Amino acid sequence: MAIRDQQFIYHLTSIDNVPSIVRRGLLPRAHLDAGFTDIADPEIIEGRRGEALEQFVPFHWFAKNPFDGRVHQDRPGERFVLIAVARSHARQSNWRVIPKHPLAGGAPELLDYDAGIGAIDWDMMERREYRDPLCKH
Repeated sequence: MAIRDQQFIYHLTSIDNVPSIVRRGLLPRAHLDAGFTDIADPEIIEGRRGEALEQFVPFHWFAKNPFDGRVHQDRPGERFVLIAVARSHARQSNWRVIPKHPLAGGAPELLDYDAGIGAIDWDMMERREYRDPLCKH
């Protein structure tokens, strides 16, 4: 099934974070306590610093994306949870969408759900040729 037509969006986190997520919900980085287990790429975090992006929880359009692969490679033996949220819920709640990866260059464009969906280059995403920086981002 094409990425554009899938039913869910995904957030990967450490299994150690599950008790806090159950208690407090899934919170953006700006609202987290120091005790959470951080699996994020430090370069991406630095790229998001000072942006409104710190106020949002990042999701990916498909599982087994480059971020997921990097986390598993960098943290062998650790356990993770993949949280899936129905895209229909994200749309009904008008979740915000960034059409390109935050490190793709320039300030990230934060759009309403429908506008963001329309701005994504789905054909490029579908290629999954991650040595090509345009495709990776």
